[in-house]
Amino acid sequence: MNLPPPPLSVKKTAEALGVSTDTIYRIIAAGDLTALRIGGAIRIDVAEILRYREASVVHPVQVQTPRGMVRLTSPSPKRKS
Repeated sequence: MNLPPPPLSVKKTAEALGVSTDTIYRIIAAGDLTALRIGGAIRIDVAEILRYREASVVHPVQVQTPRGMVRLTSPSPKRKS
C-alpha cells in the first residue's frame, strides 16, 4: 500500500518555506494555503505546500514607462479563487 507522505506541522512547513510560523498562519487565514485540523493540531499536506510554492514563483516582467525606459517589476503571486 502506497501512502502519501504525512502532513507537516506549521513549524515544519515554515522551515520548509523559509518563513516564520506567523507567516504560515497568515497564509492559511488568507486562504492561500489549505490546512487540516487533525485533533487539535494544524497540519499541511506536502502536495499543498508544493502547490503553494509553485504558485508563488515570481517572474520578472518588463514594463514600458512613459519616458520609454524599461523597468523590471515583480507581479504579486496569483491567489487561487
